[in-house]
Amino acid sequence: MATYRRLSVQRFLTCVTMFISQNHSACKYVGRNTIKPSFGGNLVPNIWYHKLLRPCGKSDTTALAILSELVFLHRYNGDIEFRFNFKSLAAKFNFGINQVRDAIVRLESSNLVSRDLRTITIQGRSFSNEMFLVLNIGNVQNITNSDSNFNFSNSNND
Repeated sequence: MATYRRLSVQRFLTCVTMFISQNHSACKYVGRNTIKPSFGGNLVPNIWYHKLLRPCGKSDTTALAILSELVFLHRYNGDIEFRFNFKSLAAKFNFGINQVRDAIVRLESSNLVSRDLRTITIQGRSFSNEMFLVLNIGNVQNITNSDSNFNFSNSNND
């Protein structure tokens, strides 16, 4: 009985709050599972926050965001090579271009990704120095494995 009353009080307070704040017709939906969240984007394994560290010992969130984007794209379409530039990654994750460049250098020096500059032709027009990031999925799986001794901060950072 106490649980029922507690839920009733919570529903009542929610309805009162909704009525006061904006739309009282929403009260009839309280307690129902009417909102189905839709999640999109990248997931970061928790172990990466402890494996991908900056030299100061803190998590390298820039490298984490870029690596998780590459892993997401790999899971989505199975590719391991992705065409990016520093500016697009900086805009997507709201980092500076230098932050993105440094993070990619750290990922590259730890052998998680490699950069490949290519000349590509689109509709008869050549574009030189287009950056392709190649994901080393084997090493990514190694850092995701909690038994691995991989340490990002001890890799050869420039």
